[in-house]
Amino acid sequence: MLTTTSKESRYVQQIQLKFSPVQTNYSPDGRALLCTSAGHQLFFLTFGKESDSSKEMWQISDKDGSIVASTAMFNHTGDAIILTHHSEHTLRIMDYPSLTLRENPAAHVGGCVAVALDPRGRYLASGGYDSIVNMFDLNEWICARTIATCENAINALSFSYDGEYLAIANTGSYIDICATETGIPIHRVPALAPSPTVTWHPSKYVFAYCGHTKHKEGAPPPAAVVSLFGGGI
Repeated sequence: MLTTTSKESRYVQQIQLKFSPVQTNYSPDGRALLCTSAGHQLFFLTFGKESDSSKEMWQISDKDGSIVASTAMFNHTGDAIILTHHSEHTLRIMDYPSLTLRENPAAHVGGCVAVALDPRGRYLASGGYDSIVNMFDLNEWICARTIATCENAINALSFSYDGEYLAIANTGSYIDICATETGIPIHRVPALAPSPTVTWHPSKYVFAYCGHTKHKEGAPPPAAVVSLFGGGI
């Protein structure tokens, strides 16, 4: 794993890992990093000093990867982590750094594969193989509403910068946009291929999504594509 700075094109630290990371997420203060591996294990990196005289560096945590997870992210305050697993029907919310289980709400039939936090701190959205998106109230940890507009398994979720809208990527060739507070579908964006991810712009009603087209008779050759949708691009 390589770490770089925004001012330099070369890496400032290289860390040899014994696992293959497929997803990383920073803590809000930027001093901890969650990594999920290709084997669906959870690992931690922390930024600090080994001794008073040493330089601050990224270090592999002593937490040994015994926790299974397909996706992992910190909450907005950094005192908890949210985990999903593709073969579990529940979410796991664990205190950090103690890793004590805080909440374990049921969410999906067949496995949870995607989560996103409302930037306003009101909701956690989860998506699963059942093609359903659930909106959990973060105070009560109950499902406030269910969005069932998609006909395909969910791949990724992303809230707009103000939390008003939710973009839903799935195994179909489209992206759904729904209103957060009502769950009402607003628009369906056609895509050239199923998208494994979707991400809203940090300050505009614009989102990016990607995919890889398949070979079709008489069509252009397969290609990897990145697309943008929204006004003010």
